[in-house]
Amino acid sequence: MSWNNPFPAFIRSFGYALQGLGHCIRRERNMRVHLSAAALVLAFSACYGLERAQYGLLVLAIGLVMVAEAFNTAIERAVDLAAKERRLLAGQAKDCAAAGVLLAAVTAVFVGWALFGDWPRLLAAIGGIARSPLKLAGFGILALAGGYFSFFWRASR
Repeated sequence: MSWNNPFPAFIRSFGYALQGLGHCIRRERNMRVHLSAAALVLAFSACYGLERAQYGLLVLAIGLVMVAEAFNTAIERAVDLAAKERRLLAGQAKDCAAAGVLLAAVTAVFVGWALFGDWPRLLAAIGGIARSPLKLAGFGILALAGGYFSFFWRASR
């Protein structure tokens, strides 16, 4: 009696998913922008002092944007493969996929507004960062690194 072990194929599927994520990060500037913004927001959230459930909402909103960007990339690649020349429907499909990313990003902004919208607390967190040379330097380095990663970093093929 032969028994086929499905576990190796299951493990390989994670490798393929990680390859796809790597492709998105290497080839898509907007994914790098989203990752950089997420790093800044998560760092700020530590200074702001979110509750556990609030962190859950924040991570969910960040994940929504990342998933939308990955789907947008997949749709763009599939459309480019199917339509070698410019076609109206191909352009519309790509525009609709990009609209999905925009909607996810706008949703994330509203979640951020709901989580960080307590103005006295927000100003206190910003003031705490501004008064701490170590925190200020950390955010400055994170912002500069994120800007470089987003707009100037070039991955090797």
